[in-house]
Amino acid sequence: MSGEIAFLRPGGQALRGSEAIADRLRDLDSAGALVADAQGRLGLAPNPLAPPEGQRVLCYYPPLPPERLGSPAFRREFGSRFAVMAPAADLGLAQAFGDFGALASLIPPARPQEAEMAVARAQRAFGGRLFALRVRRDSARPEAAEAMAELWARRGGRVLEVEGFAAPSLALALWRSETLSRDAEGAAVSPRRLIARVSDPASAEAFLRPAPAHLLDQLLARGLIDAERRDLALGSPMADAVVAAGGAGAWPTLPLLARTLRLRETLCGPQVWPLVGAAGGAGSPQALAALFAMGADHLALDEAALVLEKTQRLGGGAFLHGLDETAEEFRAWSDHLDLDLGGPPQEILGRLLRAAAFEARLSWLALSGAPMPPLHPPRPSWRPPA
Repeated sequence: MSGEIAFLRPGGQALRGSEAIADRLRDLDSAGALVADAQGRLGLAPNPLAPPEGQRVLCYYPPLPPERLGSPAFRREFGSRFAVMAPAADLGLAQAFGDFGALASLIPPARPQEAEMAVARAQRAFGGRLFALRVRRDSARPEAAEAMAELWARRGGRVLEVEGFAAPSLALALWRSETLSRDAEGAAVSPRRLIARVSDPASAEAFLRPAPAHLLDQLLARGLIDAERRDLALGSPMADAVVAAGGAGAWPTLPLLARTLRLRETLCGPQVWPLVGAAGGAGSPQALAALFAMGADHLALDEAALVLEKTQRLGGGAFLHGLDETAEEFRAWSDHLDLDLGGPPQEILGRLLRAAAFEARLSWLALSGAPMPPLHPPRPSWRPPA
């Protein structure tokens, strides 16, 4: 019989080993097809366009490298290879995340002078590559976050990620509006991007809507924007991307993501369609695949970044206790693969995303309704090739 195919006898007894099929499925860069012969034996054909003679195709599956997870719009907007972002307070680790192909999000020091020096170093280190500056609003010192946003604008920053804002502030409205202009077709464009982390539906709605008119009126009265930019801002969502960051408050990530996606459908039209991502809960390949399957355009790898930063800063893994459930799941997954968390972050995140893509492929096949050849274990996990 022509073609490469691993057959299984009826009843699940392996003729050539189920691992041959699992290995073929792990080849994420290639397409394939589940097939059956006249006797009902199930197998896998590596070339879906030319299955072996006498084989009936039950289900095709496409190539699914991790670059295809999430939204292409996120990769275009932020110049990243993957639809993921990763935060880091350490500049070296932030660079490693950027080199890997994520959108790095730098967490600056709290002290203003140290923050400005850190931002200057980061801009030199990244050159012209995009990275985000992550600003968290503290209710005890709300003016500090405003000052950081103004610093980033003054230094020509292009991507601002904000957290802890229940609604847009005056500084964020200025960030959004002061560089707006019209393109050749009259649409609002800006070199700046705003990513808003939200913890409840009300905050999500506030950033999916345009900047409040009263804030824009204040900016206009102060001469910080002109009337045209005010009008453009009133027709544009406040944020370019809204991240459903559940877990810290009353809203877990999954229901918050689902609600945010519905809010976008209600509030936004096809010409102004902010990205919607998720943060919190993406600590395992299965969780990443599930969040992408729910419709997340991109994911924030907070837990993986936290574990990697602590490991690289302190060395070893003895300190890794007291982690939350998601970070612990990432650590347990890395232990299962014998990954050295002190090694290159690019390799660790690469394996995490390939494992997530493999989980997405298995779900694709399960949803097809085609009978799967018996495998052991029934749902094998991704592993690097020998």
